[in-house]
Amino acid sequence: MTNPHADDSGILVRQIVAGAAKPVLVADFQAFSSAPRLSHMVSDRAEGRPVYQVDPLGALSQHRPYIDLADLAAEAVGTFGRSAPTDGPVFVIGYCSAAALSMHIAALLAPTRQATAVLLRPTWPDTETIKNTFATLAANLGARQLACPELDDDPGHCVQLMEKLLGAELKALVTSQGLDPSADTFGELLLTYRSWLAFLLACRNDSLAGGTAGATAMTVLTEADDGATVPGLAAGQFEVCPLPVLDEDNPITPEVVDLLVAQIAG
Repeated sequence: MTNPHADDSGILVRQIVAGAAKPVLVADFQAFSSAPRLSHMVSDRAEGRPVYQVDPLGALSQHRPYIDLADLAAEAVGTFGRSAPTDGPVFVIGYCSAAALSMHIAALLAPTRQATAVLLRPTWPDTETIKNTFATLAANLGARQLACPELDDDPGHCVQLMEKLLGAELKALVTSQGLDPSADTFGELLLTYRSWLAFLLACRNDSLAGGTAGATAMTVLTEADDGATVPGLAAGQFEVCPLPVLDEDNPITPEVVDLLVAQIAG
């Protein structure tokens, strides 16, 4: 089932399966492929747990090109609080670069209920991440030498400038193929690019300040040989669960999801 709302917060958080057990929030993204989405794979194995999908790109694809990570988390918690019981344990899963968002969400829930953050292959986007992503997206549009704008200016302006630069390249590419650049398909592609860059920028600009990192119990699932790092926490302050070697073609395998769900069941 879905739980849409009229405002951006309804795009940010949706209930995708109902249940009476401990709820689970999954912060993830729609991959640039046909691969199953993590939140849907978790919901298939949730065994009576209500599962809520937290989609930051959904909110960023609306009328606000940039939203601070702390504000995204607060909006997610507000919507979740209107949709679920306001007490009892809750699990917050964060996949890849959604790790910091999940930590913020869990920290906001922690004062009133037991909240556990479970981070799957967490990454912590930085300036180099954004520049490399911008270069990759530009190359997808045939622009291999397009420079990324300055990232320390007003973040909303940065996002709009990146969108403008990529939009010009997309228009040139589409026009060169004799296609209509005003077609919805191309507009949706540009919006996806903008949303992804905006979220990475919000992660890069976030410091996990105010005790966010240590506010909840935390488990990290990773296949990294050198373990895992969580900003603001020492190695002994969170649990690490090893994953099988990463499958680059399909990083979210059923085996990985089973290990993730086992953390929740445990």
